[in-house]
This record gives sequence, C-alpha cells and structure tokens, in this order.
Amino acid sequence: MISPTEKGEREVEAVLDLIDLRFEAAKALLEREDPDFLHLTVFYSMALQHYFFDGEPVYRAWQRIDEHLGDFLDRDHDILVMSDHGTCYVDAVFYINVWLQQQGYLSVENNIDGALRKAGITRERALSVAKRLNMVETLSKVVPEGIQKVIPWDEGVKRDRVLSILDWDGTEAVASNQGPIYLTLQPDDPGYEDLRTELIEGLEALRHPRTGQRMVKAVYRGEEYYEGPYVHHAPDLILDQGDGVHTSDAIGPDEPIADSGVWLGGNMPEGVFLFSGPNFRSDGLTERARIVDLAPTLLHTMGAAVPEDLDGEVLDVFAEGSEPAERAVRTRRPLSGDREAEETDDAEVEERLADLGYLE
Repeated sequence: MISPTEKGEREVEAVLDLIDLRFEAAKALLEREDPDFLHLTVFYSMALQHYFFDGEPVYRAWQRIDEHLGDFLDRDHDILVMSDHGTCYVDAVFYINVWLQQQGYLSVENNIDGALRKAGITRERALSVAKRLNMVETLSKVVPEGIQKVIPWDEGVKRDRVLSILDWDGTEAVASNQGPIYLTLQPDDPGYEDLRTELIEGLEALRHPRTGQRMVKAVYRGEEYYEGPYVHHAPDLILDQGDGVHTSDAIGPDEPIADSGVWLGGNMPEGVFLFSGPNFRSDGLTERARIVDLAPTLLHTMGAAVPEDLDGEVLDVFAEGSEPAERAVRTRRPLSGDREAEETDDAEVEERLADLGYLE
C-alpha cells in the first residue's frame, strides 16, 4: 500500500489492482445474485489523492474507475456515485495536540515512542527497509502487534497511541485526527464552559505565522451537532479546519503549524454526487445535495418507505414520468431496536466468504 516514504510505481499499481478487484467482485455478485441493491466502496482512490493530490497516479485511478462504471451503465441500472468528502491541496498542517500541549491544556509522559523517534526509528523507515528486503509480510507475522504499535510515525505519535502517552492528571483536552476535541472535565464541572469558551477563542484566532492563513474556520460545541441517548460520547468541541489546512493529531513536531506534512491532499467538506439511469434526470440537481440526503433518495428510488427519524430528504433528481417521480414519498415509523437478533447460519456465511476468496 501507499506510505509517505514508498510512493513508487509498484505501490501505485497495487492500489489500482485493489480497485479492479473490488469492481470485479461487485460484477460477479451482480451476475450471480441479481440483487435489488448493490453497494461498492472504492476506498483506495482516496489514499492516492492524499499522497499525490491531482497527480498522474490519481488520474489513472479515476480513469480505471470510470471504465468499470461503464460496465454498470451498459446494464441499464440506476447508478449513484457519491463521496463522503472532497480533496484539497494542503497548504498547511495544524498539529492540534501540539498546540494544546504548548498552551498548557495537554501533558505528555516520558514514553518509548518519543525515544524511538528521536533515535530515528519510525514506521516509515522500517517499512522502507522491509520492502527493500522483501520482508514486509514476514515481519508483520513475526513482530508482535503490540511492538508494531509502539514504533512512531515520522510525524510522531498518532491515533490510538496518543491516549497511551498522556499524563492524564495534567491534561484538560485532547484532540482526535482532523479536530474533534474531548475534555477531561465533565459538563457539570464549574470550569467546563469556561474551558470550552477559552479553547474556541484561542483556536479561532490562530493564524499561520508566515502567511496569516486561518488554521481554523470555526469551533462548535458538540451539542450543536449531536443529540440522542449517546450524546455523552460525542466530542465536546468540533473543529472546522481552514481552507487548505490538514489537522493532524500527531504529538511530536516542535511547532504546531507546518507548511507541509505527509499528505499533499487533505479533506474538504464538498464532495461529489452523481446519478445516471432510467429513473434519473440528465439536467442535474436543482440545489446542493447533502450527504444525509443519499439514503432517503435511494430508499424512495427502490420503492421503500423512508424512516421518520432518518436525517436528510428525498432529492429532486427523478426523470419526468419515471416511477419514482410519479410516486409519493412514503414514510414509516423507525425500528424500535428491541427486535431479537436474527440467528446466523455460520456454515452459510463461511461458504459465501470462501466463494469470495476470503477463506481457504
């Protein structure tokens, strides 16, 4: 797979092969099962865009995807293509946990991850050596998973390892990748709201020291976007990163703002939503679509009722005279969640996995 230090032709071809395999599996299922609905996720194009942005490998990937989509269009099916976000060029990287650490909101204990990084032992370098020796698969089996996780990235300690190196007694806030912030104070603590306000003001005022670029567009309180019985698990603050900014949770860089990082392409809210087929118009949407509109639109297209608690609306995308255009949107009560779990035939599941090549 693609990594920050290994981005050669072999890695690109491996990603293209994975794209082909996903589409070939989807086509095989379509032929064999004749399903009413088929969903395919092509994750690997995003990996290429992160490391090459709009370079030639990305063009090749989308050309490959376009060719495969042509096979589905030839079958006269309704096709919807959507992304969960778009990709922008990374002008700056914001290491939010480094900023929290410098501002006194986060404290780190002495840890082996930091010592290994200072000694020049990182995952990228280890992977590079393993690939040159053709030992990637062997080492992944021989080296215990716990040891693999301890080896830091070039950027520092990231993701699940961040929580393991914190001095919790000295930490009031910690961020996940791309910006959700969690506080150690409980909402009923007298200092909770003051801390949130302080963080919001500090983050929204943050500028790139050289260009003046805004690192953060806005910071929202979690309850502005989350509700329901599990809202207490939601982040306390949500960060909307600035244009062209990638927000990383890495702890290790000396400064919280850098001109570049491991990604050339970062995530942006605006993505794509494309549709084609006998039930859809060819003149496009009358308004901007939201990602939550996809599910109700699909349900209505297939003649299914839309649950009343489902976010989003049925989009105005249907061709005049088509069956979905003529039919009123039906709704139904949401599932209670109290139904007994259906029994699964393990033998049947194993047989299907074996047919797909997942079991030998």
